[in-house]
Amino acid sequence: MDRYYVKEGKIPTRALEVHIVDHCNLRCDHCCSFSPILKKWEVDPEDVRRDLAEIKKYLQPSFLKIVGGEPTLHSRFREILEVAKGSEVSPVVSLTTNGNFFDRVTDDCLKLLDWVTVSVYPTKNYTNKDLKDFAKRAKQFDVTVNWKVQDKFVNMNREKLSCYDEAKETFQGCWIHHRCHSIRHGYFYCCTRTQYLKALSSNDEFGVDGIELRQEDETVVLGQIKDYLNRSEPLKTCYLCKGGQAELSTQVQLTPSEKKEERERVLRQCEEINLSK
Repeated sequence: MDRYYVKEGKIPTRALEVHIVDHCNLRCDHCCSFSPILKKWEVDPEDVRRDLAEIKKYLQPSFLKIVGGEPTLHSRFREILEVAKGSEVSPVVSLTTNGNFFDRVTDDCLKLLDWVTVSVYPTKNYTNKDLKDFAKRAKQFDVTVNWKVQDKFVNMNREKLSCYDEAKETFQGCWIHHRCHSIRHGYFYCCTRTQYLKALSSNDEFGVDGIELRQEDETVVLGQIKDYLNRSEPLKTCYLCKGGQAELSTQVQLTPSEKKEERERVLRQCEEINLSK
Protein backbone atom coordinates (compact mmCIF):
# COMPACT_ATOMS: atom_id res chain seq x y z
CA MET A 1 0.00 0.00 0.00
CA ASP A 2 1.29 3.44 -0.92
CA ARG A 3 2.47 5.64 1.95
CA TYR A 4 1.46 8.81 0.12
CA TYR A 5 -2.02 9.41 -1.28
CA VAL A 6 -4.20 12.21 -2.59
CA LYS A 7 -6.81 13.58 -0.21
CA GLU A 8 -9.14 16.35 -1.33
CA GLY A 9 -6.83 17.16 -4.21
CA LYS A 10 -3.57 17.33 -2.23
CA ILE A 11 -0.99 14.94 -0.78
CA PRO A 12 -0.68 15.11 3.04
CA THR A 13 2.98 15.15 4.15
CA ARG A 14 4.89 15.68 7.37
CA ALA A 15 7.03 18.70 6.50
CA LEU A 16 8.22 20.90 3.67
CA GLU A 17 11.57 22.67 3.89
CA VAL A 18 12.67 25.93 2.30
CA HIS A 19 16.46 26.22 2.35
CA ILE A 20 17.00 29.97 2.18
CA VAL A 21 20.82 30.06 2.37
CA ASP A 22 23.56 27.58 1.52
CA HIS A 23 26.21 29.05 3.83
CA CYS A 24 26.67 28.81 7.58
CA ASN A 25 28.91 30.34 10.25
CA LEU A 26 29.96 26.80 11.27
CA ARG A 27 32.04 24.26 9.32
CA CYS A 28 30.62 20.96 10.59
CA ASP A 29 32.10 17.79 9.16
CA HIS A 30 29.39 15.61 7.55
CA CYS A 31 26.96 18.53 7.37
CA CYS A 32 23.84 17.08 5.71
CA SER A 33 23.47 20.32 3.72
CA PHE A 34 27.10 20.43 2.48
CA SER A 35 27.29 24.01 3.83
CA PRO A 36 31.06 24.04 4.52
CA ILE A 37 31.87 23.30 0.87
CA LEU A 38 29.26 25.47 -0.83
CA LYS A 39 29.62 29.07 -1.92
CA LYS A 40 27.71 31.81 -0.17
CA TRP A 41 24.17 31.97 -1.57
CA GLU A 42 20.75 33.22 -0.50
CA VAL A 43 17.36 32.82 -2.15
CA ASP A 44 15.33 35.75 -3.46
CA PRO A 45 12.09 36.06 -1.46
CA GLU A 46 10.14 36.28 -4.72
CA ASP A 47 11.50 32.88 -5.76
CA VAL A 48 10.26 31.48 -2.46
CA ARG A 49 6.86 33.07 -3.05
CA ARG A 50 6.59 31.47 -6.50
CA ASP A 51 7.73 28.05 -5.32
CA LEU A 52 5.34 28.04 -2.38
CA ALA A 53 2.45 29.10 -4.61
CA GLU A 54 3.23 26.18 -6.91
CA ILE A 55 3.70 23.50 -4.25
CA LYS A 56 0.55 24.62 -2.44
CA LYS A 57 -1.43 23.19 -5.36
CA TYR A 58 -0.16 19.69 -4.60
CA LEU A 59 0.98 19.25 -0.99
CA GLN A 60 -0.53 19.70 2.45
CA PRO A 61 2.43 19.58 4.88
CA SER A 62 1.95 19.73 8.64
CA PHE A 63 5.05 21.94 9.00
CA LEU A 64 6.71 24.53 6.76
CA LYS A 65 10.34 24.69 7.87
CA ILE A 66 12.73 27.57 7.19
CA VAL A 67 16.22 26.11 7.19
CA GLY A 68 19.71 26.45 5.68
CA GLY A 69 22.74 26.57 6.05
CA GLU A 70 22.12 28.98 8.87
CA PRO A 71 18.89 30.74 7.84
CA THR A 72 19.31 33.77 10.10
CA LEU A 73 22.26 34.82 7.89
CA HIS A 74 19.83 35.73 5.10
CA SER A 75 19.99 39.48 4.47
CA ARG A 76 16.18 39.63 4.11
CA PHE A 77 15.35 37.10 6.79
CA ARG A 78 12.18 38.76 8.07
CA GLU A 79 10.86 39.16 4.52
CA ILE A 80 11.32 35.44 3.94
CA LEU A 81 9.28 34.73 7.07
CA GLU A 82 6.54 37.06 5.84
CA VAL A 83 6.39 35.16 2.55
CA ALA A 84 6.29 31.81 4.35
CA LYS A 85 3.54 32.86 6.73
CA GLY A 86 1.52 34.55 4.01
CA SER A 87 1.67 31.49 1.74
CA GLU A 88 -0.62 29.51 4.06
CA VAL A 89 1.03 26.34 2.78
CA SER A 90 0.99 24.93 6.31
CA PRO A 91 -0.61 25.88 9.63
CA VAL A 92 2.82 25.79 11.30
CA VAL A 93 5.84 27.86 10.22
CA SER A 94 9.05 26.62 11.84
CA LEU A 95 12.63 27.89 11.96
CA THR A 96 15.69 25.68 12.45
CA THR A 97 18.75 27.61 13.66
CA ASN A 98 22.05 26.99 15.41
CA GLY A 99 21.19 29.81 17.81
CA ASN A 100 24.35 31.79 17.25
CA PHE A 101 22.36 34.84 16.13
CA PHE A 102 19.37 35.06 18.47
CA ASP A 103 19.40 38.84 18.01
CA ARG A 104 18.37 38.39 14.37
CA VAL A 105 15.21 36.55 15.43
CA THR A 106 13.54 39.78 16.48
CA ASP A 107 10.12 40.13 18.05
CA ASP A 108 8.75 40.98 14.58
CA CYS A 109 10.19 37.68 13.34
CA LEU A 110 8.73 35.72 16.24
CA LYS A 111 5.28 37.07 15.37
CA LEU A 112 5.60 35.22 12.05
CA LEU A 113 6.72 31.92 13.58
CA ASP A 114 4.97 29.09 15.40
CA TRP A 115 7.98 26.92 16.23
CA VAL A 116 11.75 27.30 16.58
CA THR A 117 14.17 24.38 16.76
CA VAL A 118 17.57 25.34 18.16
CA SER A 119 20.32 22.91 17.21
CA VAL A 120 22.65 23.03 20.19
CA TYR A 121 26.20 22.36 18.97
CA PRO A 122 29.36 22.06 21.09
CA THR A 123 30.67 25.05 19.08
CA LYS A 124 28.42 27.91 20.13
CA ASN A 125 28.86 31.55 21.09
CA TYR A 126 25.95 31.90 23.52
CA THR A 127 25.29 31.03 27.16
CA ASN A 128 22.54 29.14 28.93
CA LYS A 129 21.18 32.53 29.96
CA ASP A 130 20.92 33.50 26.28
CA LEU A 131 18.89 30.34 25.66
CA LYS A 132 16.58 31.07 28.56
CA ASP A 133 16.13 34.69 27.53
CA PHE A 134 15.24 33.63 23.98
CA ALA A 135 12.79 31.01 25.22
CA LYS A 136 11.15 33.61 27.46
CA ARG A 137 10.84 36.05 24.58
CA ALA A 138 9.44 33.36 22.27
CA LYS A 139 6.84 32.39 24.87
CA GLN A 140 5.44 35.92 24.73
CA PHE A 141 4.42 35.22 21.14
CA ASP A 142 3.23 31.64 21.73
CA VAL A 143 6.21 30.25 19.84
CA THR A 144 7.26 26.72 20.82
CA VAL A 145 11.02 26.33 21.28
CA ASN A 146 12.58 22.91 20.83
CA TRP A 147 16.18 22.34 21.96
CA LYS A 148 17.96 19.67 19.92
CA VAL A 149 21.41 18.63 21.10
CA GLN A 150 23.64 18.08 18.05
CA ASP A 151 26.92 16.80 19.46
CA LYS A 152 27.02 13.97 16.91
CA PHE A 153 26.57 13.94 13.14
CA VAL A 154 25.45 11.16 10.81
CA ASN A 155 28.32 10.14 8.54
CA MET A 156 26.35 10.24 5.30
CA ASN A 157 29.11 11.09 2.83
CA ARG A 158 30.58 8.13 0.92
CA GLU A 159 34.28 7.94 0.22
CA LYS A 160 33.52 6.36 -3.15
CA LEU A 161 30.38 5.94 -5.24
CA SER A 162 28.12 3.03 -4.39
CA CYS A 163 26.80 0.42 -6.79
CA TYR A 164 23.11 0.23 -7.70
CA ASP A 165 22.26 -2.36 -5.03
CA GLU A 166 23.96 -0.30 -2.31
CA ALA A 167 22.20 2.85 -3.47
CA LYS A 168 18.83 1.11 -3.45
CA GLU A 169 19.43 -0.27 0.04
CA THR A 170 20.43 3.22 1.20
CA PHE A 171 17.29 4.80 -0.22
CA GLN A 172 14.87 2.21 1.13
CA GLY A 173 16.36 2.37 4.64
CA CYS A 174 16.63 6.16 4.82
CA TRP A 175 14.21 8.35 6.77
CA ILE A 176 15.31 11.56 5.07
CA HIS A 177 13.19 11.16 1.96
CA HIS A 178 10.09 10.98 4.16
CA ARG A 179 10.91 13.86 6.51
CA CYS A 180 13.03 16.31 4.49
CA HIS A 181 11.01 17.30 1.43
CA SER A 182 12.05 20.64 -0.06
CA ILE A 183 11.53 23.12 -2.87
CA ARG A 184 14.09 25.16 -4.81
CA HIS A 185 14.14 26.94 -8.16
CA GLY A 186 10.83 25.46 -9.29
CA TYR A 187 11.62 21.87 -8.29
CA PHE A 188 10.28 19.63 -5.54
CA TYR A 189 12.73 17.21 -3.91
CA CYS A 190 12.10 14.34 -1.49
CA CYS A 191 15.74 14.59 -0.33
CA THR A 192 17.35 17.92 0.45
CA ARG A 193 20.85 16.75 -0.53
CA THR A 194 20.00 16.73 -4.24
CA GLN A 195 19.57 20.50 -4.44
CA TYR A 196 22.99 20.99 -2.87
CA LEU A 197 24.76 18.57 -5.18
CA LYS A 198 23.06 20.32 -8.08
CA ALA A 199 24.24 23.71 -6.79
CA LEU A 200 27.76 22.43 -6.11
CA SER A 201 28.33 20.73 -9.44
CA SER A 202 26.10 22.95 -11.63
CA ASN A 203 24.92 19.66 -13.09
CA ASP A 204 21.29 20.05 -14.14
CA GLU A 205 21.03 16.30 -14.63
CA PHE A 206 20.60 16.00 -10.86
CA GLY A 207 17.17 17.44 -11.64
CA VAL A 208 16.07 13.88 -12.39
CA ASP A 209 15.99 13.47 -8.61
CA GLY A 210 13.16 16.01 -8.38
CA ILE A 211 9.86 17.00 -9.95
CA GLU A 212 9.53 20.19 -12.00
CA LEU A 213 6.60 22.16 -10.60
CA ARG A 214 5.99 24.71 -13.35
CA GLN A 215 4.27 22.45 -15.81
CA GLU A 216 1.06 23.25 -17.61
CA ASP A 217 -1.01 20.22 -16.59
CA GLU A 218 -1.49 20.26 -12.80
CA THR A 219 -3.13 16.82 -12.81
CA VAL A 220 0.00 15.38 -14.36
CA VAL A 221 2.24 17.09 -11.80
CA LEU A 222 0.15 15.81 -8.89
CA GLY A 223 0.46 12.27 -10.23
CA GLN A 224 4.20 12.68 -10.75
CA ILE A 225 4.70 13.86 -7.17
CA LYS A 226 2.62 11.01 -5.75
CA ASP A 227 4.56 8.39 -7.74
CA TYR A 228 7.85 10.08 -6.87
CA LEU A 229 7.13 10.03 -3.13
CA ASN A 230 6.11 6.36 -3.28
CA ARG A 231 9.10 5.26 -5.37
CA SER A 232 11.37 2.41 -4.33
CA GLU A 233 14.18 3.14 -6.81
CA PRO A 234 17.18 5.11 -5.49
CA LEU A 235 17.89 8.71 -6.33
CA LYS A 236 21.07 9.61 -8.18
CA THR A 237 22.03 11.34 -4.94
CA CYS A 238 21.99 7.98 -3.14
CA TYR A 239 25.10 6.88 -5.02
CA LEU A 240 27.05 9.50 -3.06
CA CYS A 241 25.31 8.98 0.28
CA LYS A 242 25.01 6.41 3.09
CA GLY A 243 21.62 7.74 4.21
CA GLY A 244 20.22 9.00 7.47
CA GLN A 245 20.70 5.56 9.02
CA ALA A 246 24.51 5.72 8.76
CA GLU A 247 26.85 5.61 11.75
CA LEU A 248 27.34 8.61 14.05
CA SER A 249 30.51 10.50 14.90
CA THR A 250 31.38 13.34 17.26
CA GLN A 251 30.75 16.76 15.75
CA VAL A 252 33.96 18.49 14.64
CA GLN A 253 34.77 21.63 12.67
CA LEU A 254 36.63 21.32 9.36
CA THR A 255 39.81 23.29 8.86
CA PRO A 256 40.12 25.47 5.71
CA SER A 257 42.32 22.85 4.05
CA GLU A 258 39.90 20.06 4.98
CA LYS A 259 37.02 22.09 3.52
CA LYS A 260 38.92 22.41 0.24
CA GLU A 261 39.74 18.70 0.13
CA GLU A 262 36.14 17.73 0.87
CA ARG A 263 34.80 20.05 -1.82
CA GLU A 264 37.20 18.61 -4.41
CA ARG A 265 36.29 15.05 -3.40
CA VAL A 266 32.53 15.60 -3.74
CA LEU A 267 33.00 17.44 -7.05
CA ARG A 268 34.94 14.45 -8.38
CA GLN A 269 32.09 12.16 -7.34
CA CYS A 270 29.58 14.39 -9.13
CA GLU A 271 31.68 14.13 -12.27
CA GLU A 272 32.19 10.38 -11.95
CA ILE A 273 28.60 9.37 -11.32
CA ASN A 274 26.91 7.71 -14.26
CA LEU A 275 23.72 9.75 -14.42
CA SER A 276 22.19 7.33 -16.91
CA LYS A 277 22.02 4.52 -14.31
